[in-house]
Amino acid sequence: MPTAFDQADAAALYEQMRPDQRTAIALEFVRCLRLAGDPAAEQFTAEAEQTEPVQQASAAEEQVVVTGGALETPRLLSAQQAAAIHRYTFERSPDCFTQVLHHPLTQAVLAAPGDQSAQE
Repeated sequence: MPTAFDQADAAALYEQMRPDQRTAIALEFVRCLRLAGDPAAEQFTAEAEQTEPVQQASAAEEQVVVTGGALETPRLLSAQQAAAIHRYTFERSPDCFTQVLHHPLTQAVLAAPGDQSAQE
C-alpha cells in the first residue's frame, strides 16, 4: 500500500476515506510540518480553521478538539484540502511524508478507507 499512497491520485484516495479519516491524516502531515519548522503548516492550519464545523446529530455525540488550549468544534477537511496537504508534504518534505505514511493511524486507514471499523 505505500506505493499507492505516495503515487496515487491524492484527491481520489482521500475521496474514498471518511471525512474524519482524511482529516486525521492531513492534520498529521501538518503536525509533522510544524515540527520541521515549515511555514506552510500555519497556512494549512488557518485554512482548516476556516472550514465549516462538524454538525453533530445530538449533544450526546458532540465531540470537542483541544487546539492551542481552546476547545473547538471539530472541523473536517474536504478531499481536495487533504490532497493539497498530501501533495505539498510529498513534494517539499519527504521525511515528514514518510513519517506520516508509517504512522499507525495512516496504516489503519489505508488498510480500510471508509470502513467504520478502522476508526482511530
